[in-house]
Amino acid sequence: MRAGEKVVSMFNKATKNMSIYAKIAYGILVSMAVLIPFAVGSRYVPIPVMYSQFTLFKASALLILTSAVLVFWALDFFLGAKKLRWHNIMWVALAYLVTNIISYFVSIDKRMSFMGDYDRLNGLIPTLVLVVLFFLTVQLIRNNAGMQFFMQVFVLVSVALACYGLIQSAGLDPVYFSSSNVDTHRASSFYGNSNLYAGYLCFSIFFSAGLLFIEKKAAWRAIYWVALLANLAVALTSMSRSVWLACIICIPLFMVFMWRQKVVLTKGDTYALGGGTLAGIALIAVTLTNKAADLNVAKRLAGIF
Repeated sequence: MRAGEKVVSMFNKATKNMSIYAKIAYGILVSMAVLIPFAVGSRYVPIPVMYSQFTLFKASALLILTSAVLVFWALDFFLGAKKLRWHNIMWVALAYLVTNIISYFVSIDKRMSFMGDYDRLNGLIPTLVLVVLFFLTVQLIRNNAGMQFFMQVFVLVSVALACYGLIQSAGLDPVYFSSSNVDTHRASSFYGNSNLYAGYLCFSIFFSAGLLFIEKKAAWRAIYWVALLANLAVALTSMSRSVWLACIICIPLFMVFMWRQKVVLTKGDTYALGGGTLAGIALIAVTLTNKAADLNVAKRLAGIF
């Protein structure tokens, strides 16, 4: 089967029994895994939102695409489905949104609380967009095929982003966005900010690992190993403590889930795991010689506490 036919077949399985509106909404949702990471503006285009090469342009793209998904999902809901899918974790998302609403009303800077400060975008509107996006994901991913197809697209894109992040960590980033010598050696890929990139890595790392240990085909398994190790390497060189903390907490949990599912490691898995561990230790050792606190793993880890 040709690659194009394979993709169509996977999409059809993912959208089985969906209306045309729901299929369009799901298609846009999947495309966001590609379009948002690669959305990069330009200071030379005379449109204000483009002045920021990274953050503002991505936020605008996220808002527009999420709105498009919402419109087509609403058409599906009101013209046919009339059924909401619910998951208990959505209570957590709603609680998070409520805390942000309260934070906005008691904030001393309403404008910043509404939109979020530059390069972090952690205000009320960005939070609302993310909660709506989570809600739409729950509505549109209705079977294992739907989840797997989305994760595969996400993981394949993450390899390109990780490679670019490693180029940045070597100080060879061709896109100039910072005059700080420290920042030019911290991986941030096409996010332009290591902390925002860390949020992306929390997904790409565990999507890669999740797909890896359910995959039976050796070729795909090798691809997922490359993705996982590349994402872990760039997580380390991002020097972002948030993604480190996520890994410290979640990797042991992930191993428990693997044990419960009785996952068996192949010989290739053992080699990849051993080689990746040794490479990681070597990379950490190299950073320990760096005098800059923001580029030294030990000094950054101390900052977590």
